[in-house]
Amino acid sequence: MAQNKSSTKAGMRKNEWKIQGFLKLIRQVHEGKYQKKFCFVLGAGASRSSGIPTGQELVNRWEEDMQERNADEHEAWKKRLGITDTNKDQHYSDYYEEYFLEPEDGYNYLKGEMADAMPSAGYVVLAYLLCQTPHKVVITTNFDHLVEKAVNEYAHTIPLVIGHEAIAHHVPSQITDPVVFKIHNDLLLKPKSVKRDLKILPEEWKAPLERVFREYHPIFIGYAGNDPSLMDFLLENVELFKDRKWKQPYWMLYGEDQPTEKAERFVNGAGGLWIRHEGFDIALCQIGKEMGYVEPKDEDEEAFLKDARQRFAALRESFGKLKATLNMQSSKTDGQPTADSAVLSLDELLQPTDEMQQYRNAVRAYYEERYNDALDILKALITERPDNAHYHDSLGVTLHKMKHYEEALVEAKKAVELEPDNARYRNELGIALHVMKRYEEALVEAKKAVELEPDNARYRNELGIALHEMKRYEEAQAEKKKAVELEPDNARYRNSLGITLHEMKHYEEALVEAKKAVELESDNASYHDSLGITLHKMEHYEEAQAEKKKAVELEPDNARYRNELGITLHVMKRYEEAQAEKKKAIELEPDNASYHDSLSTTLHEMKHYEEALVETKKAIELEPDNASYHDSLGVTLHEMKHYEEAQAEKKKAVELEPDNARYRNSLGITLHKMKHYEEAQAEKKKAVELEPDNARYRNSLGITLHEMKHYEEAQAEKKKAVELEPDNASYHDSLGVTLHEMKHYEEAQAEKKKAVELEPDNARYRNSLGITLYEMEEYSEALAAIQKAAELDPSNQDIQENLQTVQSALTQE
Repeated sequence: MAQNKSSTKAGMRKNEWKIQGFLKLIRQVHEGKYQKKFCFVLGAGASRSSGIPTGQELVNRWEEDMQERNADEHEAWKKRLGITDTNKDQHYSDYYEEYFLEPEDGYNYLKGEMADAMPSAGYVVLAYLLCQTPHKVVITTNFDHLVEKAVNEYAHTIPLVIGHEAIAHHVPSQITDPVVFKIHNDLLLKPKSVKRDLKILPEEWKAPLERVFREYHPIFIGYAGNDPSLMDFLLENVELFKDRKWKQPYWMLYGEDQPTEKAERFVNGAGGLWIRHEGFDIALCQIGKEMGYVEPKDEDEEAFLKDARQRFAALRESFGKLKATLNMQSSKTDGQPTADSAVLSLDELLQPTDEMQQYRNAVRAYYEERYNDALDILKALITERPDNAHYHDSLGVTLHKMKHYEEALVEAKKAVELEPDNARYRNELGIALHVMKRYEEALVEAKKAVELEPDNARYRNELGIALHEMKRYEEAQAEKKKAVELEPDNARYRNSLGITLHEMKHYEEALVEAKKAVELESDNASYHDSLGITLHKMEHYEEAQAEKKKAVELEPDNARYRNELGITLHVMKRYEEAQAEKKKAIELEPDNASYHDSLSTTLHEMKHYEEALVETKKAIELEPDNASYHDSLGVTLHEMKHYEEAQAEKKKAVELEPDNARYRNSLGITLHKMKHYEEAQAEKKKAVELEPDNARYRNSLGITLHEMKHYEEAQAEKKKAVELEPDNASYHDSLGVTLHEMKHYEEAQAEKKKAVELEPDNARYRNSLGITLYEMEEYSEALAAIQKAAELDPSNQDIQENLQTVQSALTQE
């Protein structure tokens, strides 16, 4: 982007140096008086003199065209986004997205703008600095090829171009050759121009940039700081610059330009220096002069051309030898091709078949989701270079994305075999094993990645995920916490930690992490859904619903988010809405068994038992060995009074998961209903053994013992239920019923009164209390309790009969 213009000349700042003072420092560094290395951070302003328009110039062009298209609509769009004539250059991405009707149009437009660009004098000097001095690194937001072109053509060296985050990890630990980091990607690798792509710096860039800034003083030139991804990364780490753990920055301001607000905060916060200059080419030539660059003279032209002629002559000589060899062979063997037909023309031979270009094409295909194309290119590269670990790793990642997990595993293993001490390949292998549920092996690889790079937050988090899956939550929490410590503003790691804390039932802590993730990436649907799940667990249903709705708004075609929203709406008793969301989930993923079962739960609650039955049967058809679905089908069949079938399904659930207390208790309930009390008692006792602190199972066992007239045992189980959940009205009433049967009326009355206090609008508890009061001959109180029950449930015949009995007793009295 071009830099902001100021109408008045800026005065010297306290942390501003004149260019002469800066150049003297450069000379002293070159002379060895100071042990410093510099890297160059370039923006669009660096390429203007090479014929590439700046962001500001492009915005001005697009502005005119957009006015011509529809002036009123354009002005309304600007007003909506708060764009003015003074700040429009800061809205490059907004203009780009609005101007181009198709993403491919924008890409082709930029490609055309850069097609004929030639490196200006500044780039030629920069090539010298990169090749002949210790200052080896360029970091750029530009897509063009000016740096590498200058290094190739004028310094006769091949730089390492990191044109995509997917290959960012391939920077060597010791940089001895020129390296170009293209943080918005190379022109040929899906360059980033739209706002969503420029919002956050991809994770893969952070570790390489950290290494550079630890070693090299950044010189910012031609860069305004309008790019949020790089600027936010710099601001997040401003304390590291300030404490000199990262090297002091130098920010070069063109002419009378004023810095952006973010640039101002960064340079001032980092203890950096402002340097004013008169243009990229002039500044680089001045720096180059201090570092030994000699400007080319007229007499150097012949030497330059002579070198080109020598290279062409060597090429011709090579072809001559090849032809001679082939001529000899053809003279000896009949029917072989002639030398002329066997030798490719120079034009054919010199077409770009560069290996790195092929790899770039593969990366581009991957990120454009053309996975088969990426696969073909990578397989071809591996055929030529079978011992290249990087190609095997990339092929494995592509196969993984295509869900060809067995093949992906083979490639990941090959990459590790070739480079066993490469942490990234170990981590990728761990991911491949994890998705195949080979958790022990995945854990070994994840641990190895962390051993190799203990300060890599991504590997810490991946290790935590593996441990979480193995239910080793304490260890998982420790690893994920470490990831958050290393990168506290990484939303993914915050969310991941929250998931483990949630599983550990540390809901308050989980909530903090989930909220932080949403705060850091407010447009991430997954994080809103995750926050909603924790809020739901904490019974904050209104808030949970709001978060889950946001997830659905952000990704309306995500079946999981639809189902999750349905689950919360179900608990809020908003069954019609719950049904709609769950149906939508099934439309999106008709072969997902869990969504069919989830819908059946809501249909069951709505008493649409036949429909519920259809959905649960579909779930079982899709996953016949899922115990939960068999139990769910059994519950619906039970409600429909198909007890034999219900028993069969619930037995199947118990067979599949014999140590599941819920399924044991559920089977016991059906057996109880069938009056198979001994069997029912056995199942419910097993449930209690498996989960002795579960109040529901204690009460359920007490109900069966009561029916078997084992009142003492029934009382003991029900008392335990009340102790475990003292605010559960149902358990107080249930205990009261058993105490009543034992003729302990005072105690029974106390328990039933407690039930009524907890749920005063429950007709059943009012009626139950009235029955005990009646037995105690407290007829007036009994009448009041049962009358209230009749008001609450006027159609209940049992209550009406009890009311008549009490009224009759009062009359006789």
